[in-house]
Amino acid sequence: MNGYRLFREVVGFSKSGNVGRDLKKILIRFADLSIIFRRLLKDQIVCEFGSGSSTLFFVSHNKVALTTSFEQFEVYLPRLQYLDYKNWNSITGNVILEKELNLQVPRFTNYMENAKSSTLIYVDGPATPVDPRTGLAIANREIPELNDLRHKIVLIDCRLLTVIEVALRLRESHLFFPSQAVLTEYSKLQKSHIELNVTIDDIFQESTIYNSRLFKLLIRTSAFFPKKPLRSFG
Repeated sequence: MNGYRLFREVVGFSKSGNVGRDLKKILIRFADLSIIFRRLLKDQIVCEFGSGSSTLFFVSHNKVALTTSFEQFEVYLPRLQYLDYKNWNSITGNVILEKELNLQVPRFTNYMENAKSSTLIYVDGPATPVDPRTGLAIANREIPELNDLRHKIVLIDCRLLTVIEVALRLRESHLFFPSQAVLTEYSKLQKSHIELNVTIDDIFQESTIYNSRLFKLLIRTSAFFPKKPLRSFG
């Protein structure tokens, strides 16, 4: 990773008008991703839903061979000035609106081929409206719609309802390392007596994960690692 060029990009991004430009959140996101990437082999192929500071991290990292970013609005794409963006594809506008809970919910489209060819999927978009029953953002559906995720790493930035749906989907094939933010949000819901139709035991398939060092260090990013990876881990 070219630290100096990345630093200049981060400073420029934090001064821009982009969503996610908060410097504290950028540093937290980078800390989470750095912890995860220490475990990974080179030549990762990343497919990310929602662009921003995560894009800066992936494009600058020497373990990433290619990043494809799906973004709802072009204005939110980071403007790379100092980093080599030859290994970056950005796709904007591939969004449809689906009606759910009488709300218009954006969903990405035409991403299947990129997601299938990836080794790592990162979810931070599109921005969905709030579920009035829980006060949380409605779950993103892009991951649950993919057929074969057995050998893919899946990372999700906060988004409790998305994390829960993915955890239930991947409980047999992946190890789940929830972020501190997700656990805090889940605990608040329990105290508010809001029903999610799942229990913490439904979500966590192996109690040893609670005590893992990785789990304790992840602040915003929840991680799903394949139990039987093909080549992604070092």
